[in-house]
Amino acid sequence: MSLGFRKSMFGFHRDDVVQYIETLQKNALAEKKDLEAQLDAFSQKIHSLELERDALLSVRDALQSEVEQYTAKYDEIQKLSEGVGRLYLVAQSNAQAVFKNVQESARISDAAVSENLGAIEQAQDTLSELKASLDSLSAQFMQNVDSLKEKLENAKTEIAERRVDSEKTLDSFSQLVQKVAKE
Repeated sequence: MSLGFRKSMFGFHRDDVVQYIETLQKNALAEKKDLEAQLDAFSQKIHSLELERDALLSVRDALQSEVEQYTAKYDEIQKLSEGVGRLYLVAQSNAQAVFKNVQESARISDAAVSENLGAIEQAQDTLSELKASLDSLSAQFMQNVDSLKEKLENAKTEIAERRVDSEKTLDSFSQLVQKVAKE
């Protein structure tokens, strides 16, 4: 199993062995640099996904605030409806003319309630779609994070194995050089 070393009087030519070891070292460093570049790329991707998640959370919070506003408006409309009902009873007992005015107010209130209920239903539909989207993005984000963790662990393991192989090769050469030097 000759690696192309020239023979010399006391074994192999020292410059050939040194050159071979330096080539191994350069290859290992280049591979380490490539793996570190991949690690940096994965870190940037994780950061990008975290920013995207934060943006989606902000949108969700804004929509929740909007739903709270619609809920407050709905409660206000409900209170107005109750007030209109009381006015209707008072108007009925007082006079027919007042009764007609109350009927008109009730009609206007019902139109406003219907309009606001439509807006609330639309907001609920939008929230449901947003929730589904957030759930999907969250699941995809978790899959990406798990995949990145696995790739990083594989890269770490591969670097450790290559380091051990490098050390074994250096030990073998050292032993070979010592053996040849003894002979």
